[in-house]
Amino acid sequence: MNDLNKIIHVLSVEEKKSFISHLKEKNKRHDTKNIAFFRLLDSGTSKDWETKLYETKNRPAYNALRKRLYDNLIEFIANRDFELDYSTEKSSLKLVLAAQTFIEKKLPEIAFKILRKAENKALKTDAFKVLNEIYQLQIQYAHLGVSTSLEALISKYNKNKKKVFQEEQLNLGYAYLRKQLNNINYQGNTVDFQEIINKTIDRFNISFKDTLSFKSLYQIMFITNEYAHLNNNYYSVEDYMQKSYDEVLDKEKQIGKNRYYHILILYFMANVFFRNRKFELSRAYLEKMLDQMNGEKAKYYITFFPKYALLKSLNENYSGNHDLAIEMATNTLKTNYTHSLKETSDIILVLTIFHFQKNNFKEAINVFKRLNHTDTWYEKRLGIDWCIKKNLIEILLHIELQNIDYVVSRMISFKRRYANHLKLKKDPGEFHFFKFVEHYLNTPELISSDKFKTDSEEIFTSSKDIFAISFYAWLKSKIHKTDLLKTTLELVNHNDR
Repeated sequence: MNDLNKIIHVLSVEEKKSFISHLKEKNKRHDTKNIAFFRLLDSGTSKDWETKLYETKNRPAYNALRKRLYDNLIEFIANRDFELDYSTEKSSLKLVLAAQTFIEKKLPEIAFKILRKAENKALKTDAFKVLNEIYQLQIQYAHLGVSTSLEALISKYNKNKKKVFQEEQLNLGYAYLRKQLNNINYQGNTVDFQEIINKTIDRFNISFKDTLSFKSLYQIMFITNEYAHLNNNYYSVEDYMQKSYDEVLDKEKQIGKNRYYHILILYFMANVFFRNRKFELSRAYLEKMLDQMNGEKAKYYITFFPKYALLKSLNENYSGNHDLAIEMATNTLKTNYTHSLKETSDIILVLTIFHFQKNNFKEAINVFKRLNHTDTWYEKRLGIDWCIKKNLIEILLHIELQNIDYVVSRMISFKRRYANHLKLKKDPGEFHFFKFVEHYLNTPELISSDKFKTDSEEIFTSSKDIFAISFYAWLKSKIHKTDLLKTTLELVNHNDR
């Protein structure tokens, strides 16, 4: 899919209608083909667009039309986003532009009044770069006789400049750590991520004390969440995330302030409590997340609904509301919201697990078949750890369906592809689980032996992660011949927290 198709694919129905209206207003001739071309691309029914648009092939005209449509789309989205963005930061920026106009029109008193209003708005959202623009303008035109102390302006500018620098350093550190995470997730590199974090803080001279806002907290929480994920230990970050959130919330009292980042932070908070099996707390943060999603005329509702619904369904499933969890996950897949590949794939995988835990194996395999790309394809897009979980679920599912030849084939492939990566992980639970499944298949009579029971319990009862416990629940249900769902809930709710 090329860039033009990708852009059209992510537009909502209303945005597509608005764009067509935008083109109609711009078109000066009735024979312009841009609207027809847009509709052809949107339909996705054919790729032979050139012959549909022109009676005879006309590659230069087609390429020019394609470029114009692409440029018009970018212009439309940029203008629309700016018009619809009611954030205080954008509002401050508009005031700065207005002040510049009044300065040019020789009305400095009005300009400085507007700049003071812009400053008050920008201070509320820690919009340091906008404040930089404001102070520079005020200093530049202080000679126009407006009653403002130049020394006071310079002092404010210098203090703010330090905050701009710290914010920029945090952005650089965040970008560097994201790159390192990609190397770990998608290339399978095994490193000490805590050491990388410490070196990054030193390298970019990052201080969290002066820059903590919803945006900076989101960046910190993203890295913290990934660190917990890599180490399979969310307990180690729970207190830090809670304290950081409370501190920023105390600073940012304004309703709707930095709502986009606030929603993401609430998602991270709900996720860490879910992974630590504190379902009531997780659901409480999900309710806060939903409240924020509904704010500003539900501006971000569609954007974040898949994330919200996935985590909500997981909470319901492990709280014993399995039918509701299945219904929520199924309905989420049916929505016409634009899901990312990761969101869609995660929901499919989770829905497979829900059916699997209820012994609905045929329904589970039907859902799982929607993940119809190769492991290599998924590794490049979703990471190695995601593929490992996908493969383990598939193996267990086909064991239950008695497709033993296929299981053996998949296990050989799994071992060849992922064994070394699993051995090097700090938490080798998945590797040990795979070895126990291998023993179970090769010598099923061993599963009833005391040694097998003792060895498996020693390894897996030490794990506190909800997904690791879920895998072990399958093994324990085989050992003790108990119901999988009941065993899962007992382990999840009674294993030492």
